[in-house]
Amino acid sequence: MYKPSQPSHLSTPLIGILAVLVVVGLLLVFHAVVKGAVQDGEFRRQAGVTQAAATWRCSLLRDLRARDSCLLQTDVAVTAIPSGVMHASALN
Repeated sequence: MYKPSQPSHLSTPLIGILAVLVVVGLLLVFHAVVKGAVQDGEFRRQAGVTQAAATWRCSLLRDLRARDSCLLQTDVAVTAIPSGVMHASALN
């Protein structure tokens, strides 16, 4: 015969509150991840602008050795950072 399941030890309002807390927690985690991605994108954009400006300054040098040295330093500054993202002050 069919035997109905025993009632849950948790009341319905408590289950609802727990569900709301889980959803809010997931939304907060999602917000943190998206905010981090936006910050990373901004850092990468700034790094690209900084690298382009440094390369442009190097290309204005008339002395070929000085220009090559300047460009080499620019490349080293970019590759020295493990993430590949150069901070805006790295070449200043």
